[in-house]
Amino acid sequence: MFDIFQGQLINRIECLNCEYKSMAFDNFLDLSLSISRKAMKYTGYIDLEECLSDYIKPERMESNGYKCERCKKEVNL
Repeated sequence: MFDIFQGQLINRIECLNCEYKSMAFDNFLDLSLSISRKAMKYTGYIDLEECLSDYIKPERMESNGYKCERCKKEVNL
């Protein structure tokens, strides 16, 4: 049963200043995915692949105080 519901996420951060990439690994036993109200209201079904794609899409980290391991500068990603 756990083969289906467990896994490992890779969090990758790329410094926009020096392009250094750092990674962290997080184990999970379940994922909390957002479900589009639009999809449920108009189509009546939920596309799991679309939910997973939304979950893993890249995002900018604004004003979080991230300090790059390589260049030691505080940058907004």
